[in-house]
Amino acid sequence: TVRAKVSEIILAGSSGKVAISEAAQAGTPMDNASLTVETQASKYVEAVYYVPGADASHGAVVAVGKGDSKIEGAGVQFAGVLQNNGQVEWTCSAAPVAGSVTKAMEAKYLPASCK
Repeated sequence: TVRAKVSEIILAGSSGKVAISEAAQAGTPMDNASLTVETQASKYVEAVYYVPGADASHGAVVAVGKGDSKIEGAGVQFAGVLQNNGQVEWTCSAAPVAGSVTKAMEAKYLPASCK
């Protein structure tokens, strides 16, 4: 199903969240353009990449789909905010159209935690 394919995209993006959280907890500002995540490319994942935030406390991980016309070029975004306790709080949503994301992910394919 399409939702199962989107789950694969979300799982691939989750690995990027871990890498960015660890870097932020080690003191690396989240607006640092040199932060990267490993692309977890697969049958349904085109790319996973990091988008630096507007300030040291914000950034996002974006995972882009492929392999099915309903998800081809659509992305899921994990927006991170560094909290005062050093932890990064993440929210999930459809990624805005920019860069590798060429169309919006339809909300009906996203899990409840990403709407």
